[in-house]
Amino acid sequence: MGTITAEQTNIYDFLGINEDPLYKKLEDLKEGEMLLLGETLVRKNSHGLYELETRTQHEQAKDVIEFYKKILNC
Repeated sequence: MGTITAEQTNIYDFLGINEDPLYKKLEDLKEGEMLLLGETLVRKNSHGLYELETRTQHEQAKDVIEFYKKILNC
């Protein structure tokens, strides 16, 4: 018998991430700028890396799309 799995989607899975206001904000971040998303701090550091920081995790990515996906899975 096969395994059934469910995956949560959002409207931007259909419209495209370029239409997502969050993605647009990330893409517009300049080096040294930061955003606060609830209790999650997001910044683009002086090396051009995107950083995500919460009380329990600190992650980074060099690519905005990879970083966007990390935030969605946070």
